[in-house]
Amino acid sequence: MTSSGFVVTAGGGRPVPGAGGSLLDSAADTGGVFSLLLSHAPTGDRVPRHVHDTVDEAFYILDGQYRYPLR
Repeated sequence: MTSSGFVVTAGGGRPVPGAGGSLLDSAADTGGVFSLLLSHAPTGDRVPRHVHDTVDEAFYILDGQYRYPLR
């Protein structure tokens, strides 16, 4: 497998209004390996409980706290 990097400039990416952010890299762009979404969540914001049957989801919190149920 050949690996290569990618660069997204500040303010880059494709807007994703429903997620409150931008899609920086998509599965289509990475050969189905991963997608990367940048999202700014205001205090008290919540994501409805949901399941992804075909993908994993991870969070990288830069500032503040985020609480979500595991089950």
